[in-house]
Amino acid sequence: KWDSFIQETEDINTLRECVQILFNSRYGEPRLPQAIFGIPDQIPFKRPCTYGVPKLKRILDERHAIRFVVKR
Repeated sequence: KWDSFIQETEDINTLRECVQILFNSRYGEPRLPQAIFGIPDQIPFKRPCTYGVPKLKRILDERHAIRFVVKR
């Protein structure tokens, strides 16, 4: 159901909010991550408000593989 929602929606604000929630849930630390894994190739890691619809959809498609590593 979630995958079909991602494919069908073109509302950039909804997609940006979904990516922001994803990043927050994977990260959660107040410091910058040392390493980021799972972001699709050719998409630099930056604030979700800077991505367009195609990149937001690609990030959400790969959401299960994305993880951040923070050195403590």
